[in-house]
Amino acid sequence: GPRDETSHRFRMLSLRLPARARIATFLTAAALLALPAGLLTGCDNPACVFGGDCSPAGQGGALGTLSASAPESGQILRAAVPFIQRFAPTGTAVDPRTAIAIVFSEAMSNATLGFAYELDQVGFGAVPLGATALVGDGRVLVLFPITPLTLGAQYRVSYRENATVGDRTGQAIMRPSDGVVGTFTVASVAPEAPSVILSYPNDMETGLPTTTELTVVFSRPMDATTVNDASFVVETGGMPPEFDDAASPVVLSGVVQDTRCFRWRSVDAEGEPASLGTDREVTLDLSPTGAKIEDVDGTELAASSRSFRTLPFSAPTSAAITSMPT
Repeated sequence: GPRDETSHRFRMLSLRLPARARIATFLTAAALLALPAGLLTGCDNPACVFGGDCSPAGQGGALGTLSASAPESGQILRAAVPFIQRFAPTGTAVDPRTAIAIVFSEAMSNATLGFAYELDQVGFGAVPLGATALVGDGRVLVLFPITPLTLGAQYRVSYRENATVGDRTGQAIMRPSDGVVGTFTVASVAPEAPSVILSYPNDMETGLPTTTELTVVFSRPMDATTVNDASFVVETGGMPPEFDDAASPVVLSGVVQDTRCFRWRSVDAEGEPASLGTDREVTLDLSPTGAKIEDVDGTELAASSRSFRTLPFSAPTSAAITSMPT
């Protein structure tokens, strides 16, 4: 910025974070965040850095126009505008009891997502949705239809009118001109067996944080008692992680569980996310022979496996932002 009086009042902002601090993982030089030039003292509010105006002269300079929010451990922030990477389910043979999942390019703000999307049966109108869940390190939004969908009907997920969806840095997502996120058609005859409609991370994905949360979304409610260490098997580098708790159903509205979505994360004795190791291949085997996952009706899930690879470096333990000029 120009060498004016305000510039000379800049001070250094130092962040000293312990190894297990709740900090975000920043990916690759291309994804480094371009911090504004107006950082002054007292910027413990993320809005001052990313999505707000903290300069005494009333100047802007933030990454986004929405309110920013502090990231949680393992969340990915990118400098680019967020976008939707994946949508599920798809196709013309969807289970009528399915959940619906949207995967974003980075961690999103939960405050903007609760009522951002709607489901409607094409030609017939809106379909009621229950509470939503933002899981998968803030990148996976799961929608839960309250009642089974109509056999043979076509459905559409769209942005609600005037809904604004933003990332942790306050950047708004680019909405398609028609507002439609994805479409699918329910099978004319309900499928006999349950299936996995989406897993996070994506199979063979690379560059994931070492504390990544695994998320699996199913086509119908599952029997939670059959989802355990033997049927939901996570290994890192070919070995079980040091801290290996069983996967658990997503919790909605504080107490209600929905067994169409399960989450798994390695958590240490202090309740902090534990590292799966740097530059490690992490595998997830679901419903192997002898330890089958079943739906609530007792029908078995077919065996499947997927994997991803962690970053070759860990989250930073310290950081410093210095002003120009000093």
